Amino acid sequence: MLPAPSALAAAAIKAILELSDRMGVRQQLAEAFHQVNLQDVHNSLQIWSWDQKTEPVGEYCENAALSCARYEYDNCKEAQVLFFSDLRPQKTSDPWTLRITSDQLARWAQSERGISLILIVFMTLGRGAYVSVEENERTVLALSVPELETIAFVESDDPLALPKFAQGSSAIRNRTRIHAFCTLDEFALYRSCGHGYYMSDQSIPDVISVHPGSGRNLVFDAQQRADRHGAIAPFEDIVVPVMRLRIDDEAPLYFSPALREISFLLEAFEPPVWVVVRRPGGGSYGELESLSTTIAEAVAFWLWKSAPYVSDALAPLATLFRFITL
Repeated sequence: MLPAPSALAAAAIKAILELSDRMGVRQQLAEAFHQVNLQDVHNSLQIWSWDQKTEPVGEYCENAALSCARYEYDNCKEAQVLFFSDLRPQKTSDPWTLRITSDQLARWAQSERGISLILIVFMTLGRGAYVSVEENERTVLALSVPELETIAFVESDDPLALPKFAQGSSAIRNRTRIHAFCTLDEFALYRSCGHGYYMSDQSIPDVISVHPGSGRNLVFDAQQRADRHGAIAPFEDIVVPVMRLRIDDEAPLYFSPALREISFLLEAFEPPVWVVVRRPGGGSYGELESLSTTIAEAVAFWLWKSAPYVSDALAPLATLFRFITL
């Protein structure tokens, strides 16, 4: 599934913003935009099984909405995740400028155990962005929501991929100036050098200039691994986004972050099969959430394994139903 052409995407965003202005719902749009992208940040970190330790705390700062949450990785290390979304003023198309001071980082990254990584994730509302972080002693990495998602997909087998890159990127800057159009381009260079910045046996360069667009191949790789597409929801007549359950697995098992219920889509049959665990009384799963997820995933997996024996029996149902729900 390829991304929409940039010109088409820009035109669509412009039309949506103009419509929101006429309807007087720009603020509501910005808030919904923030929440959707905050969920995308969480989903990307979940690919590495990072454990969210605190609920997001929100506030407004200058021209951005901010949500802070703390995650644990590598069993005992903590990362402070700061997500900023654009509060684009009406009639403004100038690039979004986000400046973060060392004092702000110190306030947002307070923790009794100490923070190993400060991850700054941002998303603009249809315009370019410039993010600057004041020099400090902490390990800080800033990148956009799509860049985080791409790196998570292509490095899904290494939960420490992001901290390693952040440390390497910070260390090389003690000696060398890095000129990169975006973080993903720099990551592509870092990855092509064996997850480092060692490019030759000569002396360490004073300047490294990264070719613009060098991270584009990673985007296509991530899209192929995730296989994101639309599917009809199990209980509503709507289309929801789904993505592969395991990035590097051949099993046609998918999940949708847009659904509240624990649900897995198996596209090994025609019609496709949803395996769903309904919420008790419409409430929460509580302590049974982990067990329910494991059981539903196991049912979907073994149903896929039995495809050679079940496919023929389900085939006649394709003319009667768009999908089957278990």
